[in-house]
Amino acid sequence: MDIHLKEILLKVGLTSRESEAYLSLLKRGESSAFEVSKDIKESRTNVYSTLLSLIKRGLVTYIIKRSKKFFKAANPEILLEIIKEREQLLSTNINSFLNYYQPYHGIQVEVYEGTEGIKTIWNEVLREGKEVFVIGSTGESTEVLQGFNFIKFHKARLRKKIRLKILVNTTKKAISHAKKIVKIGNGEYRVLPFDKPVTTYIYGDNVVLFEWKKSQLTAVHITSKGMAESFKSQFKFIWDRCTSFS
Repeated sequence: MDIHLKEILLKVGLTSRESEAYLSLLKRGESSAFEVSKDIKESRTNVYSTLLSLIKRGLVTYIIKRSKKFFKAANPEILLEIIKEREQLLSTNINSFLNYYQPYHGIQVEVYEGTEGIKTIWNEVLREGKEVFVIGSTGESTEVLQGFNFIKFHKARLRKKIRLKILVNTTKKAISHAKKIVKIGNGEYRVLPFDKPVTTYIYGDNVVLFEWKKSQLTAVHITSKGMAESFKSQFKFIWDRCTSFS
């Protein structure tokens, strides 16, 4: 079983058993429910129920030979159609959700954990569209956030004309990472005279503190115009006293 492909199917919205059954059919071709159950080590009853669910999703078809059903995986491109339909459904109804959303207007503190939580912050950076200031870039993010396409993110940042200024730690890894980002465009970096274990992002009225630990990837997100302005002032003070690279 290809674990990477299974993880993708789980993110698309399939259950664990649906993912395994679909991948089994994709790999094996036309198969009976018994053959699939043997391949994924599930009971025939459970697998048959799963195959019926996949048929309803349009991901599996079947034919009858000698009074027996044989199942076949549909073209994987249909997965893209499923995602498009879900995006269209959400896009059409997003205002109905926003009617219930009540934004908090005071100082707001939120904690994000794990890769998906961190991705939420990157997406917010793009939505905000404001200049981004980074203090204490470590270069660890690409290793910790495996599977996240940083090139795609920074190209999206370029399209939105979001400028990036980075104060990096003194390590070779941190400086190398900063050079790659700046090379993409619309950014510059300077090297700190000291190392910071926590990375700080400031954009708009937001301050985010990242701790890049694989065992417990955490980000503390603070929404406060006053705090953001204070951190921007600190950034400028340090920036003006560091060596320039661009």
